[in-house]
Amino acid sequence: MKVIHTSWEAERYGIRTFLLNPIPYQNKSLPDLKAEIIFQKTNKEGEKQYAQKGIKYYSLGVQSAKDLRNIKLIYNFYKIFRKYDLINFHYATIPPAIAAKLACKKIIYTFHGTLGLRNKWYDIVTKFFHHFFLTKYCDYFTFASQASYERYIKVLRGLS
Repeated sequence: MKVIHTSWEAERYGIRTFLLNPIPYQNKSLPDLKAEIIFQKTNKEGEKQYAQKGIKYYSLGVQSAKDLRNIKLIYNFYKIFRKYDLINFHYATIPPAIAAKLACKKIIYTFHGTLGLRNKWYDIVTKFFHHFFLTKYCDYFTFASQASYERYIKVLRGLS
């Protein structure tokens, strides 16, 4: 089975802790599993750590939210996603969500609990997108911790 993890960038939101050590262990210990990662935003310094551990990764070069409006980004995600059996989102934006659906792959969303922490007006749109994505397109979703589960209950569940 080939799994691709998606994240915003190599150093943000604790993703390094969550993936940097487990992926090499899984790839070594489970011969039928091949786990790799795709970063939306390029972070050369953070990505070096993945390369040093022998983790294959893709970096799509998104530098800001404005880049997410580029339709070519959906196609770039799609080209990568179609090579995998399972897509595990750790951070979702609209382009990879659309690409994952178009690739017709199994989707897992690992909720890390970051939604709504800033309490800005635009977080409302983010909350609705994630709620829609979770309930309509993900085959399974899980939580990074008990705190992230509680955050989901508080922030997203009320949108049903």
